[in-house]
Amino acid sequence: MVEHIFVSGPLRPPDSDPVHLVVEGLDQAGPSFEVRVFVDNPEADEHTTATADDGYAGSIHVYGGGGGVDPAAGRLPMSRAVDVTGVVRGHRARSEVTVTLVAVPYSDVVTPEQAGLALAISRAYLANDPPS
Repeated sequence: MVEHIFVSGPLRPPDSDPVHLVVEGLDQAGPSFEVRVFVDNPEADEHTTATADDGYAGSIHVYGGGGGVDPAAGRLPMSRAVDVTGVVRGHRARSEVTVTLVAVPYSDVVTPEQAGLALAISRAYLANDPPS
């Protein structure tokens, strides 16, 4: 299993729009990175193009603390939501979809492994209204 990639199990989209992917408990204590969101593309990785044809649905930007951060300093795990309505709507005939999250470093000269990226989340789910 690749530490910088998370592939969900089957997720059931809500019956109405909008559809948000909610990611809870996203660890931001390490380096900064982008999390690319892909729908129904469990093979997605850092080299996958960010296009609708590849199931790309959006990104989450994590501005990390660089590691070794005291949780009291404000770098607790965070929750974020991405509107994935457009991509999921294309899959509406299916009762379930999968979501792949790929952590990508902001630098083009290092791989996720070289950057020390490890994607840690508590859970990911689809909802109409993300928690505020």
